[in-house]
Amino acid sequence: DKELLHSSMKGHDVIIHLAAIVGYTACRKDESHSYNVNHIGSRNVVEGLDGEQLLLYGSTGSNYGSVDGICTEESPLNPLSIYGKTKTLGEIEVMKYKNSVAFRFATAFGTSPRLRLDLLINDLSYSAYIQKYIAVYESHFMRTFIHIRDIAKSFLFAIVGAEYILN
Repeated sequence: DKELLHSSMKGHDVIIHLAAIVGYTACRKDESHSYNVNHIGSRNVVEGLDGEQLLLYGSTGSNYGSVDGICTEESPLNPLSIYGKTKTLGEIEVMKYKNSVAFRFATAFGTSPRLRLDLLINDLSYSAYIQKYIAVYESHFMRTFIHIRDIAKSFLFAIVGAEYILN
C-alpha cells in the first residue's frame, strides 16, 4: 500500500528500510513477488522520502555473489540468486537518494519468535543441543554471520554519525 507507506514515513527524521523477502528459498518460491517487494518496494520507499530524511537500508552481502579472496566495498557486485539480484536492485534504488546508507549485512542470527532452521548457524545450534553433535560439510567454505544486536548498533552508529555530519 504505497499511500499508507508514504503517509507513515511523514514527520520522521530517519527511515530504516528492512522490508524484504529474505533468502534463496523464500525468493525462489515466488520470484515475481520477491522482485516487487525487494526492488519495487525499495523504489516506493525512496519515492516517499521528503528529501531531508536519512534512509538506512538493510541490504545483503549476497550482492557480491561468489567472491574469490577477501571481499571489500570495492568488490564488484555479482549476485547469483534471485534474492541477491532483487536486493541489489533495491540497493541501487536506495543509493539514488542523497541521504542514504546501505549496509551489506552478513547472515543475521539471534533469538526470534520464528526461528529459521534453514539458516546454518541456527541449524548447527539446534543440532548441537538436540543431537549433541554437529556435522560440518564443505568445511573449506567461508560463511559470514552477524548478530541482530550488532545490526541494531550499526543503525544507531549511522544515525549519530549523520546527526553530527548534517548539523
